Amino acid sequence: MLSNYANKIGATLKIRLLLTTVILCLFGFYINDDAKTREPVEVVRVIDGDTVVLADDRHVRLLGINAPEISHQGGVNEAGAIKAKEVLESLLANTPHFLESDKESFDHYGRTLAYLINEEGSNINVELVKRGLATVSLYPPNLKYSQRLINAQQLAEIEGLGIWGLPSYELVSINVLAQTKKKGWGRFRGEVTKIDVNKKGVKVWMGEDVYIWIKQSNLRYFSDLDDYFQQPVEVRGWPRKWGKYWSIQARHSSQLINLED
Repeated sequence: MLSNYANKIGATLKIRLLLTTVILCLFGFYINDDAKTREPVEVVRVIDGDTVVLADDRHVRLLGINAPEISHQGGVNEAGAIKAKEVLESLLANTPHFLESDKESFDHYGRTLAYLINEEGSNINVELVKRGLATVSLYPPNLKYSQRLINAQQLAEIEGLGIWGLPSYELVSINVLAQTKKKGWGRFRGEVTKIDVNKKGVKVWMGEDVYIWIKQSNLRYFSDLDDYFQQPVEVRGWPRKWGKYWSIQARHSSQLINLED
C-alpha cells in the first residue's frame, strides 16, 4: 500500500500552515467588505455534505468543496457521506446563516453557488474541510477562499481526520484505472512521462494510458508544467474514460502535487 503523502509533511510545515491560517483569518476580519453584502438565509434541508435547500426553495451548492456523495436512488453511499451530512446539519441547526457569493452565481444545474457564513463570521465551507468531511474542489474563477481551503485540507490530512483516515481516500497507483476501472473521486500517484500542448490545453501524461487534462483557460492557475516532467506526482479528481485512454481534468494546481517538493 502506498504511503499517504500528507503524513510526509513535517512539523515545520504544520506550524507554517497554522500561522498562515491565523494571518488570513485576521486579515479577512479587518478588511473583508463581503460582510456588507452577505444575504441572510434560512436553511430548511441538508441534501448532503455540500448541498442545502433554502426556505425559498433555492438549492445551494457550497463553493470550493466536495463532500462524499449520498445515493438518493437506492445505491451505495460514498465513504464518509452520512457523517458529512450529519455534521453539516449540526453546524446549521438553530442559528442564523448568510450566503456569500464569488465570481459565478450559478452552476450548470441552476444551483446557487455560495459560501455559508454563520453569525460569528465563520466559513462553513472551510469548517467542513478542516474537519476532514470534504475535499477541496476549486472551480476557477471562484477562488475567493482558495488558500484558506487548501490550508484547512492540509491540516486535516496531517491529522488523519474524517475521510483522510478511510481506505477510499488513500493514495493509489495510477495503474489501478486500467486494472480496475475505478470510478469516483480519487488520489492517484504516477510519474509524468510526457507533456503535450495544443490550442485547447495541455495533456500531462502519466504513462501510456492516463493523462491529466488542463484547459488553456486554466493554465494560469498552475506553475510551469515542465517542473512536473519525469517527477512523481499526485493527481486528485474524477477519472473518465475517453476512447482507449483515461483522463482526469485538473482545473487548479491544488489537484496536482509534486511529491518531490
